[in-house]
Amino acid sequence: MTKKRKTDNKQKQKLEDSSVKRPPIQKKDKDKTNFFKEYIESLINDFKGTFQIILVFGAICFLFQTSRPISIVISGSMEPTMYRGDLVINQGWTSNYKIGDIVIWQLGTSPRVIHRIIQINGSRFLTKGDHNNANDQGLYQKYGHPHPEAWLSLNEIKSRVLLHFPKGGFPLIFAKEYPVISIIVVLGIQFLWVTLWKKQQMDISEMAYTLISTLAVLFVAKFIST
Repeated sequence: MTKKRKTDNKQKQKLEDSSVKRPPIQKKDKDKTNFFKEYIESLINDFKGTFQIILVFGAICFLFQTSRPISIVISGSMEPTMYRGDLVINQGWTSNYKIGDIVIWQLGTSPRVIHRIIQINGSRFLTKGDHNNANDQGLYQKYGHPHPEAWLSLNEIKSRVLLHFPKGGFPLIFAKEYPVISIIVVLGIQFLWVTLWKKQQMDISEMAYTLISTLAVLFVAKFIST
């Protein structure tokens, strides 16, 4: 009889325990969980998008046989053929340069220069900007050639200009020269787009993604500006 009572008491206790309601998960905890889940998913998607961009850029570099298939003119030395802000497409698969070709040359770690070949002596080349009065021998000496009458070697010519698009690079020049203003403008445009047009609240992840994207554009602008 005593054993039966004990068994009944245990079963009763189990029923009471099972009938006790567990406290519901608080909404804040759910919101935090959803926020981190969405944030991780957005990071993964951003990584996929960045990886695809890298693959496309690598394919373009391979196609045009140069590490910088796109450049931007940042001076007026090639006027009236090219103006500041023009975007140029370069190809490096040929070494058969001729007089009149517009090429990009670089000495060591010097800035890249877009000028025209005006003379060829065997495998040596002399260049000049269309708007300049003198040839580039002064620039060669400035950027590392010890001899005042030096010419360029074949290895110092990096690529030849294939196409150019007038004023196509001005946004990147602006981003390079005014990075802080560019970041403020981009964030402001996105804020207005989200809040006024889409009528939604802009969250931190969107702002962070926009900031990272803008910094990436600034890096590209610095990299391809010639």
